[in-house]
Amino acid sequence: MYCAGDALADGTKCSAGTTCASAAVCKSSVCTPTGYASPGTPCDDKNICTNPDTCDGAGKCVSGPLNSVPCDDGNVCTTGDYCRMIAINSTTLVPGCLGVPNTGVTCDDGDACTGDTLFGGTQDTCSSKSCLPGSSETPFCKSWGQKYYSTSSGHCRSEDGACCTNFAKDKTGALRGNCCLPKGLPCITGGTPCCTGIVGNVSMNGACAIPAASTVGVCQ
Repeated sequence: MYCAGDALADGTKCSAGTTCASAAVCKSSVCTPTGYASPGTPCDDKNICTNPDTCDGAGKCVSGPLNSVPCDDGNVCTTGDYCRMIAINSTTLVPGCLGVPNTGVTCDDGDACTGDTLFGGTQDTCSSKSCLPGSSETPFCKSWGQKYYSTSSGHCRSEDGACCTNFAKDKTGALRGNCCLPKGLPCITGGTPCCTGIVGNVSMNGACAIPAASTVGVCQ
């Protein structure tokens, strides 16, 4: 039970979320420990690189010694991750997960406008533990906007890779924003439409090809 979210009365028993609190009650919407596990009680400090972790008798889970085992630092641009002592500042070392640079492998920098080989030839790649952006889709989008909407405002939308224009004319001649997904990008029925037309050597027919039993397709 959560004292704040459930609006529980003071004195209501609750869970403090740690094995180092043997009992707890709500107090001013905060789950407050009223008893503590005895020193040496096993607990988990959420750090795979320490073991065994134990309670200190005052409600705190104390990290154990370095556990030299393989781990995962969550960075695709590192490899051979292993537990070791790592520096968190110029004077302090703590147990942590560390890997060596996984240079040259393909990654994803989180920007849908980079790394698509259809628009320039280079993918996002790892370098010095960081994911570096590959070729940009923006020049393609600018060419698309210029060719079909006579505007220099063509740009790529980072969240999904759509080509957009700030000032395009609709059939009535009114200026409006416009976005479409280029060939090869994911699409859904009723979502942002797929682009049509030819830009450079890329021919697009505006169709979203969705396989059977799926809700996501690919722009053609």
